[in-house]
Amino acid sequence: MKTASIRDIHHDFARVLTWIEEGEQVQITKRKRVVARLVPVKAKPTKLKWPDLAARRKKIFPSGVQGKPVSEIVSDGRGDY
Repeated sequence: MKTASIRDIHHDFARVLTWIEEGEQVQITKRKRVVARLVPVKAKPTKLKWPDLAARRKKIFPSGVQGKPVSEIVSDGRGDY
């Protein structure tokens, strides 16, 4: 179960709503004391989370990808000039 403060609800409700839409119950706190609980009406299956390919590429190739663009390599292979 996740926890959000009144401030979180006021300033970033979209994030808290996403948790609820994903089926999470959220406890609402005021001055570190639980005052309410938001429960989804019907638990939905979790959404598919796609991997962060840009971060993965930066981890594998920290200085960037070197060499010719793929379009140029394909063009050379076909003999298109």
